[in-house]
Amino acid sequence: MVRPMLKEIIEDPRLAWTPKNLQLPKQILSLPQKSVNEIAAIAWRMNSVPEEAELTAEQIKHYKQSLANPYNLDLPFGDLEAKGLLTSTREVLQTIRKDELDDGPGFAIVDLSQTGLNAEQQTNALIVLTRMLGEEFVPQSSGLLLLKDVTSRGAEYDTNPDARYSDTREGGNPHSENAEGNVTVPYFGLLFRIQAVEGYGGESVIYSSRAVHNELLKRDRSVLERLYQDFHWDSRVSGPEGRITIKKPIFSFDPSRGIQGLECQYLRKYIDDGYTHSGTEMDSITRQALDTMDSLVNEKSPLALIGKAQPGMLVLFNNLAVLHARTTYKDGTNPAENRRASRVWITTPANHHP
Repeated sequence: MVRPMLKEIIEDPRLAWTPKNLQLPKQILSLPQKSVNEIAAIAWRMNSVPEEAELTAEQIKHYKQSLANPYNLDLPFGDLEAKGLLTSTREVLQTIRKDELDDGPGFAIVDLSQTGLNAEQQTNALIVLTRMLGEEFVPQSSGLLLLKDVTSRGAEYDTNPDARYSDTREGGNPHSENAEGNVTVPYFGLLFRIQAVEGYGGESVIYSSRAVHNELLKRDRSVLERLYQDFHWDSRVSGPEGRITIKKPIFSFDPSRGIQGLECQYLRKYIDDGYTHSGTEMDSITRQALDTMDSLVNEKSPLALIGKAQPGMLVLFNNLAVLHARTTYKDGTNPAENRRASRVWITTPANHHP
């Protein structure tokens, strides 16, 4: 099947960025105080409201009633916004989504560490801000969780065929969220809670998939053409007849949406496992295409942006415009101090893109 393919180089350095032309400090954003006040007032377990919060007693009562159940992500956002309780936050997110996620580099860092928000309020910020990027939360880990803690659970790829990257300490494996699934996740939020032991890894690694596409187009168009065709993916889920695999491409392009119509989903190990579980032999053309992709998305690549997100930093991603990974890390002896982040996936109506 012949699929649409973007055949031109993306010239805009904000859309197809490299670490040389991306000014990272500009990607670190602060929430205006009005938005911080709104988020503080809808903390999951609210004992008090900051004195400067610009909310009426009736609004605060409504928040408490609506959010009485901790980590109930089915929030009445329409009702809350209709009452004017999230006006400032909505305006902030509309700007971030347009300027940074859709028409920009594909990610933004919201620094919550200096806002005065406590841990639970920061969780609320993760949920509210990510929710405003789309319309519906996407279950994670085989449909069990809407809010997932990303931390080592002792899983290892080499010994556990069901292991998910988010449950290991392993680095590498540049990927998109839910690339192995049938539900597209256009956006997600990742809130960093605790970092790895200093000097023992845990750095975040981000790549512009549009810059990767540019390099592939320059190197070998035939390789890029293969990446627009289907691959076998391991779903990490087993059914009555054995392992479930799906077929989908790595790159896709919708010309009607312009540059924003270029999308990338990737995780090499899940593809390798997909061929194994489907009983399909990987041919040399397919392997070459994947190896070429890997030569561009690794920690030593000039396309890799590497930095260590500090606790309290919330990173919002356009999941289809960037790939992300981390460096291998070590935890200390106290499990309560293990590297940890919280993650929320969001999708748009009917799984279509905005």
